[in-house]
Amino acid sequence: MEWGYESAAVRRHRIGGERREAALPPERETQAQEPLVDGDYLEHITSIGPRTTGSPENEILTVHYLLEQIKLIEVQSNSLHRISVDVQRPTGSFSIDFLGGFTSYYDNITNIVVKLEPRDGAQHAVLANCHFDSVANSPAMLKFWKGANKHRGCLTLCKKAVYTRIRSKCASDDAVSCSVMLEVLRVLSTSSEALHHAVIFLFNGAEENVLQASHGFITQHPWASLIRAFINLEAAGVGGKELVFQTGPENPWLVQAYVSAAKHPFASVVAQEVFQSGIIPSDTDFRIYRDFGNIPGIDLAFIENGYIYHTKYDTADRILTDSIQRAGDNILAVLKHLATSDMLAAASKYRHGNMVFFDVLGLFVIAYPSRIGSIINYMLATTRRTSCVDLGSLRLAGFERDMDDYNPASFHKHVFGIQEAGKGTVQDQLEIEKTGK
Repeated sequence: MEWGYESAAVRRHRIGGERREAALPPERETQAQEPLVDGDYLEHITSIGPRTTGSPENEILTVHYLLEQIKLIEVQSNSLHRISVDVQRPTGSFSIDFLGGFTSYYDNITNIVVKLEPRDGAQHAVLANCHFDSVANSPAMLKFWKGANKHRGCLTLCKKAVYTRIRSKCASDDAVSCSVMLEVLRVLSTSSEALHHAVIFLFNGAEENVLQASHGFITQHPWASLIRAFINLEAAGVGGKELVFQTGPENPWLVQAYVSAAKHPFASVVAQEVFQSGIIPSDTDFRIYRDFGNIPGIDLAFIENGYIYHTKYDTADRILTDSIQRAGDNILAVLKHLATSDMLAAASKYRHGNMVFFDVLGLFVIAYPSRIGSIINYMLATTRRTSCVDLGSLRLAGFERDMDDYNPASFHKHVFGIQEAGKGTVQDQLEIEKTGK
């Protein structure tokens, strides 16, 4: 166990069934009824049901649960750290060049922002972002797009459509990331190792409405000015390895930090090129922080089992223990590395440059500056060109040597298989074939 202690999410998968079936010892019964700081985060969040932006499930029940758990974490935190919590309800609008381009307006949506910092405060911060809302649309319910209700000022689909057609608890997108972030917050806050910089945890409540909550945070929240880099936790599938599929813009030091700090690094620059080309009709909060905050970051996502992503089958029991543990190990290690790094405070000095990165059979990641990649490509191209020239010269030399020894009769005999003496021309061969003699 690489976290130092077992995460609540992992413990739920390991002993959850036995815990529900077995009787509790008398002396533990009272204690078990009390809320635990390392409670079953993923199971509790998904048990609330679909959490579309504007619904009571999203704006009241999930918010209440998250705040309750954060409060319990704060109570047990180490005195070296200070935790501040803010519930933000921004209103705003922005234009985005996505799906043909449109202007998005939002009103009174919900963000839960937690700042973990040294007791004396911090001037710089790294952001960890996830979202607790679930998807609000699917092809099956488009015909139910009628009417709307307002809850907390946010326009949503009618509740009947959401409940009769979706029923998706979105365990992977993005409840599992919220669970991982809660556990990482707990581990960091109880650590005896002091942080140099702050870590801001943003649980945003309106990502599926096309990235509204992240925009409200990065453009309006006072803590946004502290952020020098971010990590965005997303999903494009259910479980598996979390893949780094976007980084930057530029800031190669972030990729190097991930590769050196992550316990199980898994990344591909090819995925970045494909995703940013626009071939895939999807986007994440990464775009908002990049375009509106001018902040570099790392975008990670679960990528396996995409066929149940955003469906009613996206449930907590389908996310394997190994996936949760692996993501927790990586996020904890990278956040701790950045929060104690001198490079975070001077990020602008290391801004320029891009990285080429890829994993080798899922075992480790190789990363190097793109200029090195260009040099390698030029060297390979030059070597290939030289090889082709040399091979062509050898072939030409062989042809010239063969022409010096050229004999028409022997050549025709070799090609046409003529055996009779004196029959050394093509015409002779045709005559033989015609008469059969």
